Amino acid sequence: MQRYNRQSDETGGAGYGDAAERAQGPALLQELDEWQSLVDSGNLPPVDVLCSWTDLSGVGHCLRKAKWDLGEAQDLGLIRNVAHLYRRLADRAYAVGMQERILVLNDGVARAVDVALGADLVGQVLHLRGLMHAHLMLLSDLDPGFSVRTVLAGGQRVQYAETTESTPTPPADRLEEEPEEYRRRLEIVYNPRAFQMNTAFSRAYILEREAHLPAGGFHIAGEWIGTFEGLFPGCLSKVQMKTGLLLKFAHLGEQLLDVECTRPRSCRCRGLEARVVSVRRWRAYRGLDGDSGEWSLPIARVARGCRLVRKVGRDRFRLVCGHRPVRLWSGHEIGMPAVSAEVIQAARRDSRLRNAVSVMRYH
Repeated sequence: MQRYNRQSDETGGAGYGDAAERAQGPALLQELDEWQSLVDSGNLPPVDVLCSWTDLSGVGHCLRKAKWDLGEAQDLGLIRNVAHLYRRLADRAYAVGMQERILVLNDGVARAVDVALGADLVGQVLHLRGLMHAHLMLLSDLDPGFSVRTVLAGGQRVQYAETTESTPTPPADRLEEEPEEYRRRLEIVYNPRAFQMNTAFSRAYILEREAHLPAGGFHIAGEWIGTFEGLFPGCLSKVQMKTGLLLKFAHLGEQLLDVECTRPRSCRCRGLEARVVSVRRWRAYRGLDGDSGEWSLPIARVARGCRLVRKVGRDRFRLVCGHRPVRLWSGHEIGMPAVSAEVIQAARRDSRLRNAVSVMRYH
């Protein structure tokens, strides 16, 4: 089917060419009719997109403790930690020249990048490294009791409304009024085109909310990997290891970035099925931007006297943590109610932590 060739620009609109052309274009109602005809005919093209969703953990507990009074919650550090999230994840770019849109919703941040054949490979890899760095730095910024969880997913989006920011359609008795005069007196509808019917955003959000992924973790869904492989054939190789999966990003034979992940886990929630890996560490090479280095994500914090109270999924356990936190992995200590079986096994192997975990019967 012939698709409508939609163009975008930095003014936030999309549709009929550049901004000047649209300003001289059809009147408001004619624009709405033309756009609706494209929707009705099914000629709006899906756009491949990569999306991340980062959510601040601990907000619900803080609000309950403050009885949902934001003044009290602010005294408990809620606003300070939300501001940390904003500064790290929403207020900076991680690669130049990318068509990226960022959406902030209360205690969560979504970042969407339109991708197409011929896109900049190095820019995409820099963007991934930037997100992982921001996640790691955010863990050190947050107060005790707060953590953060990031999920990357791939998918498509379809823009079904012509404008990103608009007013409702004028009533019949106001059709003769100037559109700008009408707009000045009405509420604004925010409908960012980058997030209109965006399945990558939906995947990332649902997995973060429903899949019981470890808090503090940086998780990558299989659809993100598949979208990247389709965008840059031969530039991403997957190496199966005994301990998990290694993602190797390269360009013209030069290594750019290695990302070591856990074994894929199957997630099923709200009709969504996905295979998800969690990032353990990553190594950047000089071919990426001239710098090299290696970084690790902390997996969990387990406190002395914590008890395993029930199994909540395959290889996943619920812990009740006590006092005096103990680091099982290098990096920053973070709160994490749900941890993996390998963390418990590590605690048992470490002579300093033999009494850190006491296992009870599942119930």
